[in-house]
Amino acid sequence: MTEFNDLVEKISDMSIANQAILIDIINKRFHEARREQIRQEIILGRDEYLQGKTKSGSVSQLMDEIMQ
Repeated sequence: MTEFNDLVEKISDMSIANQAILIDIINKRFHEARREQIRQEIILGRDEYLQGKTKSGSVSQLMDEIMQ
C-alpha cells in the first residue's frame, strides 16, 4: 500500500495541468481496457451460444430456475 500512497503523493505534487493530463491518460487507458474486457466476454458468450451451452427464456422462467 505504501507504493500506492507514494504514487498519490507524487501526483499531488504535480501541477494541476499535469494532473489533468494524467487523468485524461488514465481514463483513456481504463476505457480501452474495459472495451477489451467486454470484447472478450462477447467472444466467450458467442462461443458458448454456438456450442449450445446457453438457454433462452423469459425473466420469470430464469427466476423460477434460480429459485429451485
